[in-house]
Amino acid sequence: MARLSGSTQPAGLGKTTTGLGGKGLGKSTAKRHRKILRDNINGITKGSIRRLARRGGVKRISATIYDEVRAALKDRLKLVPTHDTQHPND
Repeated sequence: MARLSGSTQPAGLGKTTTGLGGKGLGKSTAKRHRKILRDNINGITKGSIRRLARRGGVKRISATIYDEVRAALKDRLKLVPTHDTQHPND
């Protein structure tokens, strides 16, 4: 029987054969992936605001309008009910 590790203990009794590196981030116990919440309104890009304005017939757009549109959109989306939906009873 060939021995893979250089230890005198039988395999599985305390010593590992995977290396002796420090406990970095990858060596920790399994944790849930937590999503970092950011301000998602910045995902509305300048190009998407420009396309919406073009659809509305706007020819030229001021540089200051993008933040104003994002703020107005955020205020409008706060009015949309998210938890007031009804599910049918089985």
